Amino acid sequence: MRQMIKFFNFLILIILACSGITVSASESCFPVCLIQDTISAKQILYNGRIWRNFYSYKVKGDQFLFSQKFLPGSVTMNGQTFEGIDLRYDIYNDEVMIITSANNILQLNKEMVDRFSIIFNLTRHNFVNVENDSLASLKGYAEILFDGKTSLYVKHSKEIQRLKEGKILENFIPVQKTFIVKEGRDNYIKKKKDLKKLLIDKKIQVRSYLRSNKIKISKTSPQSIVPVLKFYESLDK
Repeated sequence: MRQMIKFFNFLILIILACSGITVSASESCFPVCLIQDTISAKQILYNGRIWRNFYSYKVKGDQFLFSQKFLPGSVTMNGQTFEGIDLRYDIYNDEVMIITSANNILQLNKEMVDRFSIIFNLTRHNFVNVENDSLASLKGYAEILFDGKTSLYVKHSKEIQRLKEGKILENFIPVQKTFIVKEGRDNYIKKKKDLKKLLIDKKIQVRSYLRSNKIKISKTSPQSIVPVLKFYESLDK
């Protein structure tokens, strides 16, 4: 009986090999192991439409986050993660793009993107595709800085501003908004007062922590809120 099972396992390996599918398997985990179909993977990754730039002659600057150049990172689509690829994030239209093997710029199918990351100035920035209707302010791609019971997000965007009245030339200006999701609700954090109000159930401890550690909450640096949320959540342990 055992020899018959081995024969069928061997037969399956031959069939898969002839089909152009690579199989990584060991006798202890066979018949279900890591099966990687490179053609299938490309069909998932190269899912979207060719990108066209409609702003190159009309608006000064660009619509991208960090740089108009493609930056190293990764993307997860339909649960499958692709590492070592170059990405560019259009924060005016809230779209992510890659370069295909045919050197085409492809705007990824947003419905398939779960998350992605971009490395800029030696820092990895992680983004998630927020589809929850109750988090309307975060709808689409949002950078996640802290993921816990109380999570911290940054929503990046750009707006087009007319430079001078009566002039055709316009300008891209960056907009950055910070949100904390607590108990299933997104809360806009504009000032230090907004943070304290949101964490009012631990008001005394949080205030003491801020003072003793000389922590300054900066509107331009949402990362400054991370240690506060870590401390806040540690109080329940």
